[in-house]
Amino acid sequence: PSTNATYVGRVVVINVTVANLGDDSQTFNVTLQYDSNNISSKQVENLLPDTNRTLTFDWNTTGVTPCNYYNITAIADILPGDINETNNIGIGGPVKVKMMGDVDGDGFIDGNDLYALTSAFGTYPEHPMWNSAADLNDDKTIDGSDVFPIIWNYGQSCI
Repeated sequence: PSTNATYVGRVVVINVTVANLGDDSQTFNVTLQYDSNNISSKQVENLLPDTNRTLTFDWNTTGVTPCNYYNITAIADILPGDINETNNIGIGGPVKVKMMGDVDGDGFIDGNDLYALTSAFGTYPEHPMWNSAADLNDDKTIDGSDVFPIIWNYGQSCI
């Protein structure tokens, strides 16, 4: 995954590398899941023996329950003649999906989150004080508009 923590509604980019360890060209599907929920599937066509290919998936976390860690699993189809089915599953993560405004990721939206945001106020990705978790509106600048989600959700917790 492109990150190990994100906010509900954000997209996590997940790269999956598949390999053909057999002797023949293969076509198969790869399904990506968070826990037991499908994200999407992609078809790999004509993967030559002893080669690999990287697939890129976008996991849109809209509607995902916050305050949880999710394991990411890639599952390749089992093909006829496959002698090692255990290598058809790859597990990644976990990825924590946070409540909007939980900058420090502790499960509480409180003064600590406001402090983390103000410590990075006025920064941008190349700035040495940049904190991507404080960029609540994901516009690559930490400014006044990032304060509102903390204010709106102040006092909420995962407990």
